[in-house]
Amino acid sequence: MERYFTEKLTHDELDAKIMEAWKEHNDYEINKKDYGRDDAVVIQSLTDTIEKDLEAVDFNCENVDLEGFKTLDNGLTYVGVHAGGDWEVMLYFAIYWDGSELRAYIPEDGNPWNTDVNYAYGNHNSDVYNAIDRGFFKDTEGKTGDDLQCLFEEKYIEPDFDKIHAEMQKNIKFKEK
Repeated sequence: MERYFTEKLTHDELDAKIMEAWKEHNDYEINKKDYGRDDAVVIQSLTDTIEKDLEAVDFNCENVDLEGFKTLDNGLTYVGVHAGGDWEVMLYFAIYWDGSELRAYIPEDGNPWNTDVNYAYGNHNSDVYNAIDRGFFKDTEGKTGDDLQCLFEEKYIEPDFDKIHAEMQKNIKFKEK
């Protein structure tokens, strides 16, 4: 899925765009928290477009960790977010400015979620097999059934940020206005 962005923002400029959206959010007056650092639901529903973008994968925003601002080699500045329910392996997504609105992007390559059924790991019986096929687990020879399911309980699955960043740069391209 190819997307474009038309403005190269600094971290502070993106932060200002996110704060602007947060002030317009219907929970702002109730909470007046800093756009999701403490309020998991807000980051997922910051704008209608972000909410729609995140519908590509079914996951829960019960637990959210903001990774901070990053700028890729192509000039795309984004804030990275880890999110998932207590029973889920946290997946990773990015919030960025495309030149006209805030968007969310959930990378597939290097990102731990079940790409066969579009769910966060922890929601589907095929999770462990998908994770093995995608290279998140090694040394699985001879393991079956419950032994494989225990892999999720024994190990936190780290995203592969080299793959994530490569995919983002490939699929979110800078385009002059």
